Amino acid sequence: MNNVSQLPIVFIIFLIMLLVISIRGTNLSNILYISAVASPTSNILSSVECIMGSLTYPGFIPNSLRDPPETFGYLNRMYNYMLTTYEFLFKRYYSDPRIDSLIQSRFQNITSVSRLESTAVVVLMNSITLLETPEPQIWRVVNVGGLHITAPKILPEFLYQHANRTYEKCVLISFGSNLKLDSLDNFIAQTIITVAQLLPNFIFLWKVDIQKPAIEGLIPENVITSDWFPQNDILGSGMVDVLFTHGGLLTIQEAMWHGIPMLGTPNYGDQYQNVHRIEKLGIGKKLYLEDLNPVSLKGNLLAIIHNERYKQRATAIAKTIRDEQITPQRKALWTVEWVLRNYGTIQLLDDLNE
Repeated sequence: MNNVSQLPIVFIIFLIMLLVISIRGTNLSNILYISAVASPTSNILSSVECIMGSLTYPGFIPNSLRDPPETFGYLNRMYNYMLTTYEFLFKRYYSDPRIDSLIQSRFQNITSVSRLESTAVVVLMNSITLLETPEPQIWRVVNVGGLHITAPKILPEFLYQHANRTYEKCVLISFGSNLKLDSLDNFIAQTIITVAQLLPNFIFLWKVDIQKPAIEGLIPENVITSDWFPQNDILGSGMVDVLFTHGGLLTIQEAMWHGIPMLGTPNYGDQYQNVHRIEKLGIGKKLYLEDLNPVSLKGNLLAIIHNERYKQRATAIAKTIRDEQITPQRKALWTVEWVLRNYGTIQLLDDLNE
């Protein structure tokens, strides 16, 4: 396996994609009789702890499905315990059986999802160690947060054409796939359009699922819309001053990696904790969906842009998390190679998975 490290990085990533079995993914390891390396896209350690032979700690680790409380008193701990228990029961008795049913309808004699998960030797956790809440962690969990982030490439020509115009600041708007904006009639779209009109010297790059012919003439000239932007490349280009985001983990990690201040409007699951974290770090602000309106959005954007503290802290944190002895890609590759090299002996650890 020593020769693998000499391969081009593109092939290395492709190799990892072939070897890594997602924690919620296929039964390929069962078919090919190979060891599984789990690779969830989330950074939620509690989702893999019991599977990997570790304890859970709902008494002091906030559940990812809730907005983190300012104080973690007795009642909050009880609620956190109940929510964590519900999450485990939901997974075991609802989501796992449904996944098993779907898989078994296509393939015969396939191991159940819960059993497949327990065969994972290690987990490549999408977690940047320096940015996570302190939590006990076993050796089977390897943090490779930032695995999906690459060096920024040259931007598409149409972005350069707009960037060369005289605009004071640039705002990138991205709400991921959980909150799709396919119409300009909803209040979020109307709020963004109104704020863009109020800030004509700002350019807004807006990821929205609306075809351009349907919105021509309905948005101001300083708004560029597209159903897809090369987000990592844009964030790493230096043209973005603030990111207006839903708080998705991958987006948050990309912005942190490139030192971009953020305004977060969470609406689902772990997004509340992600946005809470950027606010606590002093690299962004939180604006709840129910508080979103033209006045609040404009005020928060200007507060972040005009206060140099946000940019300074974002730049400092970006420098720190990138200052690693080994890149996330190399760490992931070494872990997969380790599993392959030690395939014959790691079965001795199976009793820890039971």
